[in-house]
Amino acid sequence: ASNVLRYEGGPGIASLCHEGDPRAEDGGYFLVDTYEPDGNGFLDELANHVGPWRGEAPLTGPCLIYARSDGPWSISVQPL
Repeated sequence: ASNVLRYEGGPGIASLCHEGDPRAEDGGYFLVDTYEPDGNGFLDELANHVGPWRGEAPLTGPCLIYARSDGPWSISVQPL
């Protein structure tokens, strides 16, 4: 599944969690990228993992967050 979220806050730290997909032998994929707010221009890769995973990544400010995953996932942002 894929999701696009609009982040309108300032700089912060994104906490990401992927529960994985128990049906997938490898635990499922989790990819998260950020793009300019207008959708043009790649900014950064926040996650690229297989299986369950938790981690943090910096956000520079307003952006689009494009996530693809095989299982449930979440994101929260702590402003700097």
